[in-house]
Parts: sequence; C-alpha cells; structure tokens
Amino acid sequence: MKNKETKVIQWEKPSSNDIVWKYPNSDIRWGGALIVREWEGAAFLRDGKLFDIFGPGRYILTTQNLPLLTRAYRAIMRYKETPFKADIIFFSKNMFNGQWGIRTMVKATEDMKAPMPLMANGDYQFRIEDPALFITQVLGGLDNYTTGAVNNFLRGFFNEKLIQELSKFTYLDVYSNLEGTSKKARVNIADPFSQRGIELISLKIVGVDTEEKYKDDLYKFQRFRSREGKDYRQYEVMDKMAESVGKSSGAGVGTGMLLFPQMYQQMSKEQETKIICPHCRSQITPNSRFCPNCGKGIRGSTTPNVKTKESSVQKESADFNICPYCGKELNLPKTPNFCPYCKEKLQ
Repeated sequence: MKNKETKVIQWEKPSSNDIVWKYPNSDIRWGGALIVREWEGAAFLRDGKLFDIFGPGRYILTTQNLPLLTRAYRAIMRYKETPFKADIIFFSKNMFNGQWGIRTMVKATEDMKAPMPLMANGDYQFRIEDPALFITQVLGGLDNYTTGAVNNFLRGFFNEKLIQELSKFTYLDVYSNLEGTSKKARVNIADPFSQRGIELISLKIVGVDTEEKYKDDLYKFQRFRSREGKDYRQYEVMDKMAESVGKSSGAGVGTGMLLFPQMYQQMSKEQETKIICPHCRSQITPNSRFCPNCGKGIRGSTTPNVKTKESSVQKESADFNICPYCGKELNLPKTPNFCPYCKEKLQ
C-alpha cells in the first residue's frame, strides 16, 4: 500500500510471472513519488480511460507530468486539490511463456478429404510491445486488472486464432512438418496480436495426435493407395474369400484356387516385372520394342520388317494373342493401341 510518510507509489513484490498489477489505493495526491523499474511501465486510468503512461524512472506527481489527467479533472470535474481519484496499472515488459492445447477437425490429406480430429499442443512466447494498445484493447475489456485475467484472455484468443490457422493444413502436413507448420502459423497469427499491443515472439508445436480409429484409417489409406498396397489388398481379399469357401462343407484344400483361377492368374501377371515408357510413363513389359500405349520406340529400337497391311486381315481376335502384322504372340488381356513389337496401330 501507499506509504503515508514518503508517499511512494511502486509495484509491490512483483514476481517473474506477473504481467500486470493494480496499485491498491486510488486516492492520488500531488507531490507523491512514482517509482517505475527498468522492466516496468505505469499507466494512469480513470473510469477505464487511459490518460498518461510512464516509462522507467522516479517521478514526483505534478500537474506537469500528468497533463492529460489534470486537464480532464479541471475541465470536467473542476478538481484543483488532492487527493484525486485514478487507477494506476503497472505492467511488465518482460518476455512471458505460455502453453496451449487445441482440438479441431482438419482434412486427413490432400487426397483423403474426410475430416479427422487434430489434437495438438505446444508453447509460445510473448511480451507487451505497445502499452497503449495493450491497455485499451486487452485490459479495457477485462473485468479486473490482474495477471490471471490477462492469461485467460490470451489463452482463449491464442487458441481461437491457431485453430483458424491450422484448419488450412491437413493432418499429414502438420504431423510430418512440425517445425515448418509452427513457423507459418506464427507469422500468420502475429498481426492480430500486434493489433492488441502484444508481440508474438515464438510459437512451437510440440505434439500432434488423433484418435486411434483415424490413425488406422489413415495408415490403410496411405498403404493401399500405392501399387504394392493395392496388390496386397487384392490378395488379402481373395485369401479371405478362399478361406471362407474352404471352411464350407465339402470343400477341400485349394478350393479357392480352383474357384478363382482367372483372378489369381491376372494378379500373378500384374506382379511380373514392369518397365516404364520414357515417353508416356506407362508400365510395359521389359521385352517391348515399342510402347503399346503411345507407339514410340523403347531404348532406341528400330522398326522391324512387318507384313503389308491388307484389308482382309482381321486386326483383333477374341483374346488378342497374336499381332496380325508381325505375327508376334502378345497374350494381352485387351487390344493395345500399338503393337509393342512392330509399332503398327491396332485400334
């Protein structure tokens, strides 16, 4: 409280975690001494309105160093003597640490549009950058001038802005690049803090998680979107079908293979080694001299001698096993655009 003999006004017993502190006595007398430490600031308010701000130093309160407050009292309230009424708010200019935790819904990946929960947590650092903005935009909207009230405001405000920002990312983006996402998020939400007189110094995403069900769904999606994953899935489904048939009454070993021979054969063919056409990137057999999709030569091969086209030649047989021009055995499940051996257009 104010010392009656020395009339000294200063922040009493400040701690490293205190952001603001209100001087408990609102009766202010001219001639009193105001002490503001190097890492502090002090503001004079009346009915929630900001009048004067003091930086570090020792001040004797007079009408000269409180011009705005003095003018208000003389013009409106006709006060010329002390004591006069005013709230003195001390604020710290130190850097503070905060922690956060959010839960929101985001897209799983760019290809998997279904939403999934994003549970994230981390920490951030801030400090008061513009005292006037901080007092009017933050303290002015609070019920009381305490560190607890400021922390509650900042926690809610921070979580709101971060949720809005992370909703622009996918779960896989955040999970796979915590540092990069942290930097982008800090840059994008720094302006709303600056507009309230606060500098957002750093933001760090420490952990990211989701519910087990969504983890399993994402794992399966990532696994089975690849060629190997699709083949694995086909085998898995057919094995279950074969196992189910095998357990039925009267079924013997190998029943599944007998019931699904064409499916097994087709899948076995798909497992054969493939090469990539350097022109259209289609998968083709290793011994192809021309790409059956785009018709261009492979590995610099030249076109072999081919038979003369005749209108009477039937270009396509039922199973398309033989090229009608060069006579090569193709054994393809469907008619290709070009023969991989003689480059003749087949359809």
